[in-house]
Amino acid sequence: MILNTTLLPSQQLMVGFKFLASGSFQQVVDYTIKVHRRTVSRAITRVTRAILKLRKEFVYWPIPEQCAAIALETYEQNDFPYVEGVIDGTRSKILKPENHEVAFVSRKDFHSINVQICGNDRLMI
Repeated sequence: MILNTTLLPSQQLMVGFKFLASGSFQQVVDYTIKVHRRTVSRAITRVTRAILKLRKEFVYWPIPEQCAAIALETYEQNDFPYVEGVIDGTRSKILKPENHEVAFVSRKDFHSINVQICGNDRLMI
């Protein structure tokens, strides 16, 4: 484990994305990149806050006029009336958590979390 490490912004971004994409725990990221847990925690916090600052630019619900246009377009292209978007989900496998382990066991008897996403027919989230 490397102590007193300062990560470059690009490294912090990679650490944050690795954590968010892995569906794992922070200690797995610490161990994988061999950087102290506090350094990883700070990087994850910074990346998460940066993403949240951008959320209004990339994640939004359409205004009523856009909803009507989306519903009409979806009907014309797919013959589905009154559809403004779709939602889908999946169970993503995770490592066995140390706390509340039973809460993460799926009906197929593996540890997982439920991940959902909303989008439209143009693959916009």
